[in-house]
Amino acid sequence: MALISRTLLLARGLLLSLLALCDCTQTPEPSFLVIYPVLITSESEAKLCATVLSPNETLVMSVYVSEGYFLDAKGEKKLLVQETTDKDFHRCLTFQAPSVGENPRKIITVEMKGQTTLWTDKKYIKFRPKPAPITFVQTDKPFYSPGQTVYFRLVTMDTNFIPLSETYNLITLVDSRQNTIGHWHNLTSETKIVQLSYGLTPEAAEGIYTLNVACQHGKKSLTFEVKQYVLPKFEVFAIAPETVCVDAEELTLKMCAKSTFGQPVAGTVSMSLCWKPTWHTPAQPCSVVALEMDATGCASHAFKLAPLKVSEAVEGHQHELTFNATVTEEGTGISAADSKNINLDHKLGTLTFIDTPNVIEKGAVLEGKIKFTRYDGTAIAFRTVYLFDNSQRRRFREIQTLTTDSDGVAQYSLNTATFCGDFIVMARGEVDPNLYLHRYYKSAARFVTIQRPETSSLVIDPVRDPLPCDTETPITITYTFAGETFNIDFLDIVFVVFAKGEIVQNGVMQVPVSNGQQVIKGKGSLKLSVQPEMAPSVQVLVYCVLPSNKTLMADSRELSTEKCFRNKVSVQLSSPTAVPGERSSLQLSAQPGSLCGLSTVDQSAFILAPGKQQDAHKVFSLLPALESKIDRDVRDSDCSWRVDPFGPTAVFERLGLKAITNMAVEETMCTDFVCGDGAYDEFEDEDNDDAEDCHMYDHPDRRTALYYGMLPAGDGLDEAKKGAEEEEAEDESKDADDGPEAADAESAGAAVRTVFPETWLWTLEEVG
Repeated sequence: MALISRTLLLARGLLLSLLALCDCTQTPEPSFLVIYPVLITSESEAKLCATVLSPNETLVMSVYVSEGYFLDAKGEKKLLVQETTDKDFHRCLTFQAPSVGENPRKIITVEMKGQTTLWTDKKYIKFRPKPAPITFVQTDKPFYSPGQTVYFRLVTMDTNFIPLSETYNLITLVDSRQNTIGHWHNLTSETKIVQLSYGLTPEAAEGIYTLNVACQHGKKSLTFEVKQYVLPKFEVFAIAPETVCVDAEELTLKMCAKSTFGQPVAGTVSMSLCWKPTWHTPAQPCSVVALEMDATGCASHAFKLAPLKVSEAVEGHQHELTFNATVTEEGTGISAADSKNINLDHKLGTLTFIDTPNVIEKGAVLEGKIKFTRYDGTAIAFRTVYLFDNSQRRRFREIQTLTTDSDGVAQYSLNTATFCGDFIVMARGEVDPNLYLHRYYKSAARFVTIQRPETSSLVIDPVRDPLPCDTETPITITYTFAGETFNIDFLDIVFVVFAKGEIVQNGVMQVPVSNGQQVIKGKGSLKLSVQPEMAPSVQVLVYCVLPSNKTLMADSRELSTEKCFRNKVSVQLSSPTAVPGERSSLQLSAQPGSLCGLSTVDQSAFILAPGKQQDAHKVFSLLPALESKIDRDVRDSDCSWRVDPFGPTAVFERLGLKAITNMAVEETMCTDFVCGDGAYDEFEDEDNDDAEDCHMYDHPDRRTALYYGMLPAGDGLDEAKKGAEEEEAEDESKDADDGPEAADAESAGAAVRTVFPETWLWTLEEVG
């Protein structure tokens, strides 16, 4: 009997051991990730995002904030958020940010707790004061004549351009002699626009005047000029390239003139092309020509460069030409001038790699071509080209001497059997020794990668920006999972969108996966809802966790948005054109309850002061820096300065984020490409597939009205301007039955204009 008991006891012990072994292998350790902006506005509704994977029991995630100058401080902890779960989740949680206090740097602690689980970690976080409101000051014009009236407006807004009640304690107008000539005390806006004016005396001193505004939240100033002036009747444009090659034989330059209402100007133009004067040689040789303007209001001329001895220019001494042109209007004798500076380019031509792969197999023969062209794009035939490489990890060595054919192309073949890794090939052109000094041909370089086994990666594809507002923009994610073992059908890719340093959107995209595939590749798409509150830019973060070893991968991309506003304002005139004396009606549309500041100013006023007109760009330039960033005082240790530049930690840090996690952090593929070839950006690499990441896409300027007030630009206002600029249009609708006086008016062309205001409309209008 005892024998039997002992046997059962041993069997039971073996059984318990086997069960314990099974429990250990089948229950994975829970994985946690909490990401948060390291810089958060105090007393605001803030967010952090959390991921919990493979919980083996009911877990409680708690996030605390505490005081302390050092991470090991034992200060009192305040609970920010708490979440209980027994399932996987990806969530962004809202909490009330604490006040700044004496020390803006605080400690954030993440604790994961269950019956058998206890894990905690802490890092620094910083709370900043609420950003100060923005005070926007606008005058109707950038300059005035003595005796004219200065109109100006003020509105105070928060960083979302929502107007605030503000008391303007003191507003002063100071003239060019530093005399205070106007002042206003204790004006209250009551969330509206304050509109004021000041009449200059006919004897007002000329010079720069300053409007100073002192309010509860700070000070603001704006300057304008008082001078005697005559509004121009037409505008001129000198058209010239930014550079010209020193080897060029001629340079074609152009001058155009258009009236303020868009018609070509008839007359003559005097053009000159000269060396730009310097302090030691004020007088320089010039080429001068006089021409008639053509029917389009333009004139062009091909200047010969030999008389100016451009080909003899020495780099660093003579490097700029000046193009001056003056248009004289036919009949009136009124003149207007414009000028352009043209830099001399000592680059005679360019070498470019063509038909050359970026990736080859190990030991393969690299074959390709090199094209040699002049500055004007024509081929350089039968010229020597030198080929270099750095395959031996030393300085570049010359490996081949080539000669271009009649098309300026040289072919090469390079055996890479002895190459130990990735390398660079470089091509340089032979320079004629009889040329003047400092002449050169731009070299070409190509980075060639030795093909390796594929690795896992997560990349946000390039997106055309700026993103239009009030739309859903698709964001494409390219993923590669290599050597992974999946026991799930779908893998979660988490995306988080940031704007002005805050989390504004988040979600999860599921991509199909299956076990048994060595490499899984694919693309997924998420929808980014672009709202006006996000402008002027957003940052998109994506990350996922590989299930086999709980490795974290991440990528990010910053995208610009249109500079748009929440309140959509439009202004339309009953007719886009009008003759002097004709009445025109204006229709204003905006959100109910809006107070709109209307202004219609003669466009000629801004010809004399280009760039002074208010627009959306100038309004957004008033915003303070709101993005989160990791300064030295919130780094958790000195070693965090040396994070892998391509890993998830670096991705988070570029967005001003920190991550508290128990997951493995894996190196990821480089997705932030540098234009050209990085350290070799002096070389050409036109076939680089990643060059698209370096290009800015040109888009029309989409101008929008300012929320609750100003109307700096927009389609409606553009039409209003046209109506104000074309008062001298011909009256083509006169009836012959109106009598001889009407017939005389028709033959003369247009009604006589007797009123010449510059500011046609400056008023505040409420929308019901």
